[in-house]
Amino acid sequence: MKNVEETLGASLAVLLSEGERLEVVAASDGLHLDVKAEAVADWSFRNRQPAGRGTETLGSAHLLCLPLMTVSSALGVLASRFAGDAEYASQEQRRLLDAFTAQTAMALERAQFSRQAQKAQILQARENLERALLNSISHDLRTPLSSITGVLSSLKDEGEHLSAASRRELLETAPDEAARLNRFVGNLLDMTRLEARELALKKELCDVQDLIGCALAALEPRISSRDIAVRILPLLPLVSIDLVLMIQVLVNILENTLKYSPPGTSVEITARTDAPWLVIEIADRGQGVPDQDLKRIFDKFYRIPVPEGARGTGLGLSICKGIVEAHNGVVRAENRPDGGLRVIIKVPLSDLK
Repeated sequence: MKNVEETLGASLAVLLSEGERLEVVAASDGLHLDVKAEAVADWSFRNRQPAGRGTETLGSAHLLCLPLMTVSSALGVLASRFAGDAEYASQEQRRLLDAFTAQTAMALERAQFSRQAQKAQILQARENLERALLNSISHDLRTPLSSITGVLSSLKDEGEHLSAASRRELLETAPDEAARLNRFVGNLLDMTRLEARELALKKELCDVQDLIGCALAALEPRISSRDIAVRILPLLPLVSIDLVLMIQVLVNILENTLKYSPPGTSVEITARTDAPWLVIEIADRGQGVPDQDLKRIFDKFYRIPVPEGARGTGLGLSICKGIVEAHNGVVRAENRPDGGLRVIIKVPLSDLK
């Protein structure tokens, strides 16, 4: 644009269509369009004809406005003001300006086509992702249903011929799979409410020790063989939170910790204050997470592909993020220098409404 300004000896402004209005997207230094100049540009755009200085339409204006035309539409307006302002523009200058206007319109059209192509690619990629997610959800729904159906069928058809140990194993499998299915459906419903911003917090003053204790109690059958070290600094203040939802946050994170860290390794839970925050950290001695995935683990349906055989839907940590952010807090993960992963939850000490 600077080279054109020097060649023509003019100041230029490019206005493009934004909805029903023209917006200045580029302009020479010192060139400002007042209300009258904007009106001339708008007339030129809507009527697809030159207007302003040196034309028969609104010739008293100080700017010459030329529509940026393509074969099918008008994309905007090129406004120009020549130096001197006596004989507004020579024929040679006008020819150069017309050529520059046509080239600008062609460049804008190419950019528009490129954006449309990119949007089409994005839409196609989104459709492919949604299809993959739907297939994944369908699989995660069918798997526990198939297990429950298989248990019931075995008990119905072969119950009399099964040993007591086999029947007991089947009867233990069915509740586990039913609980898994219930958690999955619950996670889907929670995610739907979070995305629709319909999650209503029922805040109350809570003791941090009660919060952590309730989360551990909910996971007691799974942590009986694990060493859970809890360190809560004394004299922590009461915190205004939705206790039920924050328990779910800790449960989801602890479930991931137990799933992705080796059996027999310890898990550490600490709670402290770092004004103006309450900080809860959950750390393990697992393999950690690749650095490029640390931020993605809180994305919906994202799963770390290790360890082999670990099951899940990729919703748990995403729900945690939504609940914590609904409390005006933040949650993040980091690798521990000496091995393992640390998840850090921060919620305000004061009740921010």
